[in-house]
Amino acid sequence: YVMINNYLKKEILYALPNSHRTLITSVIRKLLASSSMAVAETFKVLKGRLETLKETTRTESADESIDFFLSFFDDDEIETDDDSKQDQLYTREKVNEFIQHEIDEVTAIINKAESIKRNAKMTALKQAVEKAFVFQNEAGIKQRIVVFTESIRTQQYMFEELSHAGYEGQILKFNGSTNDPVTKQIYKAWKARNYGKYVGSRNVELKNAIVEAFRDEYKILLVTDSGSEGLNLQFCNTIINYDLPWNPQKIEQRIGRCHRYGQKNDVVVINLLNTQNVADKRVYEILSEKFELFQGVFGASDKAIGLLESGADFEKRVTLIYQECKTTSDFTKQFKDLEKELEKKRNKKMDELKSIFIYKTEEQHKSHFNSIMKEIAEYDSQFKYWNSRSKEENEIYPKYYETNIDLEIPGIQHGYLLIGGSYVGEIFEDAVFEIIDITGKIYGASDVLARELCEKLNEQCLEEETPNNQEILLYIDKVDEFMQQKYAESKRTVLIANQKKLDNWLQSRKEEYLLTVKDTSELDELKEKYA
Repeated sequence: YVMINNYLKKEILYALPNSHRTLITSVIRKLLASSSMAVAETFKVLKGRLETLKETTRTESADESIDFFLSFFDDDEIETDDDSKQDQLYTREKVNEFIQHEIDEVTAIINKAESIKRNAKMTALKQAVEKAFVFQNEAGIKQRIVVFTESIRTQQYMFEELSHAGYEGQILKFNGSTNDPVTKQIYKAWKARNYGKYVGSRNVELKNAIVEAFRDEYKILLVTDSGSEGLNLQFCNTIINYDLPWNPQKIEQRIGRCHRYGQKNDVVVINLLNTQNVADKRVYEILSEKFELFQGVFGASDKAIGLLESGADFEKRVTLIYQECKTTSDFTKQFKDLEKELEKKRNKKMDELKSIFIYKTEEQHKSHFNSIMKEIAEYDSQFKYWNSRSKEENEIYPKYYETNIDLEIPGIQHGYLLIGGSYVGEIFEDAVFEIIDITGKIYGASDVLARELCEKLNEQCLEEETPNNQEILLYIDKVDEFMQQKYAESKRTVLIANQKKLDNWLQSRKEEYLLTVKDTSELDELKEKYA
């Protein structure tokens, strides 16, 4: 741990490209809490990159190894760093000397990692699995355990160790792919059993096959975060976090695989961590106490709201603390500051919540809730009224009536009420219920006013007349224009978004055309041939 910590804190590292140094550093630090096997394999990847850089000036082949690290992150988490300290400031010979020194340091780390034959965390995992099975057996719960890790190499290491510990044939490992023969066989058997049924994409089918195999045939599922996405493991009540993500939302997603609708037992979450590592311990305390990830009935969602912009932001903040702090006191101070920030955000959200319920008098509360009840009653009344009206037979040809009573419409004495529908061709667009006075001014008719008018306009007060078609058509045109403007306004956001898409597409076509025009090689050949 000390060797790797010192290595990562160096100002210049040729093994880590500037554009992704922060991300790769985060991966390596999390693997330190996983297994020495995962660490050794990871540094072998870095050593290969260094050797390639030393042997050639071409960096493309060396950059291929970076995909190994980027696979640990979602696309929206990947950002580039602005650090440019590793620009070629020296001669090639001097750079090769620096690279060789770094190769020696990385080799020492690999040798140290490979010399560790027994991981204390693996011993703890075996104890946890044994105790979980005993508890499930005594409680009459089906023996099933899901173990999470962020590393495929640690996953394989766990598979081998647990197999040797007496669980051979009872372990299923899955990381989202069908690279291993067991997963392929499970998927093939599932396809045969469900021949002719359409479940979804191949990925959905594969995950259904894994869930069914774990439920019916295996006792232990070793799974990565990417592999667990979309799995419904409600028949399993025990989760072991072999290594713990720093992203609270990822932890909650892990728990949510088992703690979901249909789960009949309390879900037990076992977390394995090095309590002698001050930084790891403090991260766990924040995840447990501030986000209440492991003891809450409903998980972290209700607690995390307002505390995070996103889980990835919290993860980046933790990575920064690990990278910058050198002493125990540095870690203590930085983590205390982080806790204060989270507490401040929580208090702000709590104050907003309290203001709704506490900072009002009893009369104000009564008035507030009475107004809500009136709105509900009004909605219910309007719904029943219009629902019953829609069942009546409607006349679909133009009619013109004059009324002999005062409709008592505020602000208007004489005018027209246009009732009907607006169509584009034969497609219905919107209901028309608009009032327009004889000056051409249009009044918006609310739902309440529309109902009142419909109730007043009965056969006794209406007389069918022959209208002045020219005058009526003029008013209809005005109402039509008004409705089109209203419709366009309601779609403004969509129109702007699509206009941006069109602009981007047009700009891309322009750039593509200019590039094509610049390539005059074919034209030059024709000139040379026919000149």
